[in-house]
Formats: sequence, C-alpha cells, structure tokens
Amino acid sequence: MMNMNDKKRSWNSTFDNSNDKYITNKKFQSNSSLEHLSNELIYEIFHYLDAHHIYQSFFELNTRFQNLSTHSTQLTVQINMISTSKLLFESYYNNFILPNKHQIQILYLLDPFVAESFSSTISQCFHLRQLKLCEIPVECLENLLHNLVSLNNLSSLSIHVGQGANKSNIYQSIFHLQALKLCKLHFEDNNPVWSLPMSSNSVESPIENLVIYDSFALDNISAILSYIPKLQRLSIKYGRTFGLELSLIFAVVFNDLKHISIMGSCFTQPDIDKFIKIHLFNIKVLHISSTCYGGIYQWDKFIQPYIPHFKLNSFTFEHPSECAHIMNLYRSMYDEYPSTSPAIRQWFFTHEVMSDEDLHEMLCSIQPYQRQSFLLLHRCCMNSKCHVDMNYRSIHHLIIPEMVESCKCIPYFPNVTKMTLSGDCVDSFYLSGARLSFILSFKQLTSLAICTVMDGFDIIFSILHYTPNVHSLTFTFTTTRSKGLSSFHKGQSYQYIVNHNQIKTIIFNAHYTKKLVQFFMDLCPRLQYLIYGMSEKSLEATFQYVLTETNQTAYNQFSLCIFDVNANWIDKLQTIIESQELKKNHLIKTVNNKFYFKWWY
Repeated sequence: MMNMNDKKRSWNSTFDNSNDKYITNKKFQSNSSLEHLSNELIYEIFHYLDAHHIYQSFFELNTRFQNLSTHSTQLTVQINMISTSKLLFESYYNNFILPNKHQIQILYLLDPFVAESFSSTISQCFHLRQLKLCEIPVECLENLLHNLVSLNNLSSLSIHVGQGANKSNIYQSIFHLQALKLCKLHFEDNNPVWSLPMSSNSVESPIENLVIYDSFALDNISAILSYIPKLQRLSIKYGRTFGLELSLIFAVVFNDLKHISIMGSCFTQPDIDKFIKIHLFNIKVLHISSTCYGGIYQWDKFIQPYIPHFKLNSFTFEHPSECAHIMNLYRSMYDEYPSTSPAIRQWFFTHEVMSDEDLHEMLCSIQPYQRQSFLLLHRCCMNSKCHVDMNYRSIHHLIIPEMVESCKCIPYFPNVTKMTLSGDCVDSFYLSGARLSFILSFKQLTSLAICTVMDGFDIIFSILHYTPNVHSLTFTFTTTRSKGLSSFHKGQSYQYIVNHNQIKTIIFNAHYTKKLVQFFMDLCPRLQYLIYGMSEKSLEATFQYVLTETNQTAYNQFSLCIFDVNANWIDKLQTIIESQELKKNHLIKTVNNKFYFKWWY
C-alpha cells in the first residue's frame, strides 16, 4: 500500500463545485468496471483523493463502495471557504466525516463557518497527524487546543490566532501536546508576550521546529527554551515590520546546535546585551545584520573574545527601494564564514519570503536550498552565490519585483504554481513576459499576486492572457484609478479573458473602489470568494453592490470576507443584509475583526 508521504496530490487544490462536477463526470460509465477491482486497489485509489472526493464520487454508488468509503484509512480532509454549501457540508460531515473521524490523518480547516464543528469531536480523531486551522473565535480555539491533548499522533500544527487571545495560555496549551514536532503560530495581535513564565520540570514539549509570526521580546526566548528542550530550530518573524531600513536580523547557533533566527524592529541594545550575557557560553555562532544599528553599538569588541565566529554587518543605503535593502541583507548572509567553521553557513542560513505586499525577507532556521519561495532579481541572478547547488524543484512561489533581463544564469523553475509581480516588473510585463516564459510555465500557475500603482488595465489583461489557469488573484494597489474601465468591456481581449479565465478567489489587500470590484466581478464570472478590507469611502457601496449582484444573478454560491472592520461597521453590514430580500440561504459570522458572509441556493 502506498505511503501517504508518496502521494502526488496537489495541496493547493480545492473541492469546489467545478471539481465536483469534474469528478462526477469522470466516473466510470459502468459500475461493473469498478466492481471487478479488488478492495486493495480501491483503497489505493482512495489514497490519491481528498475525503470529500471519495464521498462525492464513491459513497452513493452502491452498498459495497459505501462500506469501503466508511472504512477507508489515512483520510485527508481539507475544507475551505469555497468548498460547498451548508446543506451539502452537513450531509458530508454527518454521513462520512463522523463515522470516519478515527481514520483522519490530515485535517485542514480553512473555513471559519465549519471549523467550530470539529471542536468537540477532534479529540476522537486518534490518528490525526497534521492539523491546519484558520482564525476562529478565541474561546473556541482555547477549547480546541485543550481537546488536542489526548491526541498521541499529532506531530504538526499550524494555527492562526486572532486578536484578543491570551498568548501565554495559547503557548502553554501547545507545550502540553505530547507528540508535536512542528508548530507554526501566526498571531494577528502583535502585542508582546509579557506573562509567559519559565517552565517547571513537569512540562517538556517535544517540539523540534517552531515558527512564530508575532512581536516577540528577547526576554521571552529563555522562557520558550525552558519548555522545549528538544528544540532544533526557532524562527520568529515580525508580521508587521514596516520597512527593512528599520529591521535587524538576529541569528544564533547554540553549542547544542539549536538554531534561532529573529527579524524585527523592536530590539534595543540593552535587550541584546542581556540576551548575549545570559547565553554567552552556549553560543557557537552569532550573526547580526542591521540597517540602522551599525556604527552605534560596539558589540564586536564585547563579543569577539567569547564568540570567535561573531559577525556584525551594517549597511548605508543610497537607494530607498525595499529591494535594495533585501539584496544587501540577503548577500550578507551568504558571505563565507571563517574556514574554521565552513559548514555553519551551508547548514543554517537561508531566506524565506515574509509577505507578498512588502517583499520583506528574513532568515529562517530551516535547511537551506529546500525553501518553497524565491526572490528573482537581475542582480541576484548575476551572482552565482545566490543559487549555487539549489534545488529549484522545491520552489513553488516566485517573486519578481523588477524587470528581468535575458541572462544565461537565470534558472528554470519547473514547479512554480504561484507568482508575485510588483513595481517595474508589472509596468514592463509587455517586455518581460516573453522572457519570463523561459524560466517558468505560465499555464502551470494557479495563484497570482500583483503589487503596484494601478495605472493601466491593459497590463493586467496582458498578465491574465499569459496565466489562464490562475484560480486565486491578489491585488495590492497603492492607489487606484477606476476611470476608463467601461471602455474595456468592448474589447476582444476583455471577452477572451471572460471566457477563459478560471479565477475563483479575488483579494484586495489595500485600495479598492466599487467600480474596481464591479469590473473584476464582471471579468471573472466563475468567482466564488471575494476578500477586501475596511474603507470609509468604498466599503458600504461595494458591499451593497456585491450583495445585490450575487443575489440576483446566477451565482450558485458566494463567499465574502471583509477584514479590519470594527463593531459599528459590523452592525451596519448586518443592517444592510436585513434590509435586503435575499432569495438565497445565507450565513453570517464574525471572527474578531473579520466579517464573513456566505450565501447559496
């Protein structure tokens, strides 16, 4: 029987309506052809499918396949915002999930409308190994973490923690999970953890790799280490660091080979001095890269006698662009270490994208050359140090912030499914599009992010022409200009994109207008999920339009998320909904500062 780790399923896939139809249409024309297959072969087929695909395609064929479905092992369950309607989910949950809960090994709950359904039953998912959880109400999250304690096979956990959570309680609940090896925590609230106590000897977490997106004080590192004696790598990323010119990268290798990397802008010299003095005799390698502290602190004189491989880098920038900061920080980490410790650089230091919008990067304590994202700069490509011995097959996300010239040094990325374009690269896509086709397959892309000043929609059309199979489209516009949109409706290019694009999710991370949202909803008739943020000028008009348009047209189902809204706006949105005569079933949910609305026939 095939091992789950050897499966070739794409984790970016979703079981939306179109996939359901595809699988249904691909059923064998005669049940008898399936009947000739042994149970072992049927289970082998099941290993390639998500649990929802098994339920949708096999559960109702006949009694035999219903029994095989309900006794399937190693189930993978993935539920997101465009999965299915409430009625279909309830049928799926009651008829298939609950009877098979003890067989679930991988569970991705990315829909806040259904995530809470698992809070009481998850303790009975005895074989659960991986759990990924979207943002849910804090009370529900704390209860769910409490119920995870009984799961002896849970080795991987990734959760999104909303605002208002007691961080100390969250950390301590996680440290009580007895099988956890890998943990990723993303905190929406960037207030530091002030009350995390040192661990008693009775609590020892088995975590080996810990990744935290949060504001973090160096004082809390010692508390973290006291809970996880088996820690190998700790990476702390500040989710809201504005401008790398204010950032500091702090990387440490301890004598017992613990690796710690932190990027932030809240460090002070006393904090760093205190940390170094506490851990001085355990530090093997200390690396500090700074754009604002260099020349002020004389750490090298203090540290060098105790740490022979200490290295301090500082930069003075002539160019204000973020990319210049990134490149200098990036290159600094690939300078050779002293020959007495050549393996440290190859073993530890690498980089990982921090956010699509600002193209921030940081050092991440993971094994190098297996990262899943890559920042492509022309200057970077001219330097062989940037990608020597790198495994390009591991790259799934390519970030291109500037126009890329033709160069033999530029590698080909065979498995890229997500691309981020920004700045000059967007403006010059007419020129660079053909060149980029030599380094990746545009038809393979399923996710596209565009970060730029919104100046011309002809460029957007050009990009969408190259990428016909994109399912998720993200915009980060610094400004928006909606004039002239109506003229595009008459062009052949517009009609071609309407007929061929597969976009189901659109995200506006920054500026938007009602006209802009209306334009892209018309352009993308298969749209199922729309996300945008708070806007005093545009929010109400946009919400009114989306509500009316999806209620009166042929949308079978539609989901909406509005982020960064306060209580007053939530009340106003609910009042607007109540004033409408909705023809469709609908659900409303508020999770911290996010307003979710889903409706369907």
